[in-house]
Amino acid sequence: MHASRIARFCLLVLSLFVLATPAQAATPRVLEVIPKDGPLAVVAVDNLERSDARLRELLTAVNGAGYAGIGALLGAMGVREGIDLSGSAAIVFLPMEGGGEGAAMPVALLPSRDPEAFFASVSARGEGDARTFEYSGAMYAARVVKPGYLVVGNDLASVESFKPAEQGASANITEFGPVGALIAGSSDLVAYADSTNFARIMNWIWSVFGAEAPLGSESLGGYFPDRLLQLLKSESRGVLLAASFDPGALRIDCASTFVADGVLNRAAQSPKDAGAPAESPLATMPALPYLLALGIDAAHPGVRILADELGPPGRSTKVFVQLELAILGAIPSMEALSLVVYEPASVMFGSLARTMFSWRAPAPEEGARAFREWVESLDQRPQGDKVFGSKYEPGAELDSWSITPPAGAFPMAPMLLGPFPDIQGKLGTKPGRAYLTWSRDAALMDRAAKVGLDGEPPLDRDELLSRVSSMLPKPRIIDAYFDTTPIIKQIGPMMAGRHAAAELPAKVSPLGAAVTAEQRVARLSIVAPTDLLKAWRTLSQSAADDEPSRPDRPTKKE
Repeated sequence: MHASRIARFCLLVLSLFVLATPAQAATPRVLEVIPKDGPLAVVAVDNLERSDARLRELLTAVNGAGYAGIGALLGAMGVREGIDLSGSAAIVFLPMEGGGEGAAMPVALLPSRDPEAFFASVSARGEGDARTFEYSGAMYAARVVKPGYLVVGNDLASVESFKPAEQGASANITEFGPVGALIAGSSDLVAYADSTNFARIMNWIWSVFGAEAPLGSESLGGYFPDRLLQLLKSESRGVLLAASFDPGALRIDCASTFVADGVLNRAAQSPKDAGAPAESPLATMPALPYLLALGIDAAHPGVRILADELGPPGRSTKVFVQLELAILGAIPSMEALSLVVYEPASVMFGSLARTMFSWRAPAPEEGARAFREWVESLDQRPQGDKVFGSKYEPGAELDSWSITPPAGAFPMAPMLLGPFPDIQGKLGTKPGRAYLTWSRDAALMDRAAKVGLDGEPPLDRDELLSRVSSMLPKPRIIDAYFDTTPIIKQIGPMMAGRHAAAELPAKVSPLGAAVTAEQRVARLSIVAPTDLLKAWRTLSQSAADDEPSRPDRPTKKE
């Protein structure tokens, strides 16, 4: 069967699924109909109609207009009767014989209280168990798989051979324990596959559209990411994906279980000591406009396990790999680690021109030693005057450093760090914390040293960051926030017309992400607030509208 027809069928049914926003805590009932073993993957929704108004509110906030609703979509598909919109539905990806590794044949399970009304509505033909009908130039088949459910697909053999479950696929969700139940019960769309099939299907779907396989890469371009990728490929057992639509944000969750004797399984089941401090790693950073804010709970046992497993095997000639190894080596001495890329004064000065590391530790000089060695490895020694007993508080130490890195060490330096022959920064320690700046802005260290003093607020209390943080699960091992406000502010007018720039807000919420782990399950959650989605939609739409009229581009007539 032609791949484009399969892809079209998947998109057709998924478009129906995303018009549902269940708000109740329940695993999709349709999973009880689907066999636990056999399907390569399952995508399910618990209720096709519930909370339709919430989705309308979300889409209206992003698009500026509503949508026609589930009934109109079904009408466009030719379905007038026979589908139970209060029921649970799913797409089941079955192995495709002779289709290659990961090739899948999708069928849809749709709830129906009156199958005959459905068959009449689509003008189905045939008297047997399975009947055929035509939609948008393609042939489909459907049959009653058990009371209350129809199986529909564009491959007659798959529809005829599909058998309902003796043990339902909800058992696969159960393997994720309370975390899986929480995700499935609070999400609008839930998908499950074992890790091997998940990677294969994702790569196959991408290949259908002629794109490069996203999960076929062997390298992510760094020591730690590559080692973590290897562990995920070898130790991940099952993958649970979910999406939820709220009036204020879109949330994506990805959870994974691991083989019992693996490193990731040990890291994921290591609970945080209940008596450990709960202060955010970003509480030591000044609340200034930023591009990226990353916090790591370095005291979490899972982080310590990974740092030990992925720790420095030796030295490297790559500059940023050296930095990764320095961080991994210093983590055992830290309680929390944070990295913030602050907004540069101008794009001409480089996107990383105001970067700061900070860490909390009983003896912060141990981490400082690792960073100092990394800086020194790029040059003979940091240059500048060393200041003891600085103005910040007694016992503090501040070093200024300036290096000229080896030729070719930073090929992207002009774009990332600005058009300067050298790299500058400061390294400072004070009781309980330390800072390393990668910046020519001396005032950045001054602001950091005053956090918590003299009315200098910490970054974790930023209003929009705090709002997004409240949408992410806790307790967290890692949380990250990407604020595109500086990008919109600096390059927005260049990407779109003046009218679009005028419509863009002065400040948008950041994209938030968090990693949690408990009871052998690791979870990645991503939150995209509505105002962020709306701003980027406005920008991209305006850029598309303006493109034909730009003087440097030909018009359609030309």
